[in-house]
Amino acid sequence: MDKYISIMENSEKILMQIYCDDHIPILDTIQELQAFTSEARAQLINYNLENEKREFQEKAEEIMLKYILPEK
Repeated sequence: MDKYISIMENSEKILMQIYCDDHIPILDTIQELQAFTSEARAQLINYNLENEKREFQEKAEEIMLKYILPEK
C-alpha cells in the first residue's frame, strides 16, 4: 500500500506542475487526488495499527500459554 500512496503523491506533484506551468483548470482534480491520498494514508496508518495490535495480542497469548497457564 505504501507503493500506491507514493504513486498518488507523485501524481499530485505532476498534476500540480501541469497546473502551474500551463494554467490548465485541473485544480478540482488535484484536490480530489489529495483528498484520496490523505484517506489512503489514514487507512494505511489504521491498517498498520491493527497489525501491531494483532501481533501484540498473539505474543501475549503465546507468553500466557508458555509461562502462565502451565503453572496452574
